[in-house]
Amino acid sequence: EAHLGQDEAGPHLRRALQEAQMAVDLDRGLSMAHRILGQSRGRVGDNSGARKALQEAVRLDPADHRALASLADNFAYLDDEESHAQARSHFKRALDLQPRDWWVHYRMAVLLLNAGDLKGAAFHGDRARQLQPMADYAHLTAGISLLWSGDVGASTQRIEEGLRQVPDSDLLRMTQALCDFARGDHPAF
Repeated sequence: EAHLGQDEAGPHLRRALQEAQMAVDLDRGLSMAHRILGQSRGRVGDNSGARKALQEAVRLDPADHRALASLADNFAYLDDEESHAQARSHFKRALDLQPRDWWVHYRMAVLLLNAGDLKGAAFHGDRARQLQPMADYAHLTAGISLLWSGDVGASTQRIEEGLRQVPDSDLLRMTQALCDFARGDHPAF
């Protein structure tokens, strides 16, 4: 019901879902309506309905990088190799269309991190950090990728840079503690 800690998100989500469905019903050829319907369905847990609406959005407008990114996310949440390959393909297409979209780089980094491609995850995490320095999740993903690959120094650097941008980030502080522990700095940990 809440998104990013905002309790009022629930009623807005239900309204977005209703409005998007009305827009699709009024004009089945409107790609953006299908995209918003798909995004809304995904938020309420209707993943197959979301995927169907997002695929229609992409069919109607193959250059809608946001629809591609949302479709990629939908596939990324499924737990099989084929779905993850689909997710990577859709993220790549979205980045080909809009290479400066920090969110798509960030989501690609998360997918690659979860798949164990630490080098790719660090690359896309770093790109997301550069494009949106205030996004603590981008710093976190780049830092964790580097930490898991054994490059504690580079990981610490990413986390410290993130903390300079977002000093109140508990996520980055916790990750900084992990870096401290990995370096053997137990008092700092």
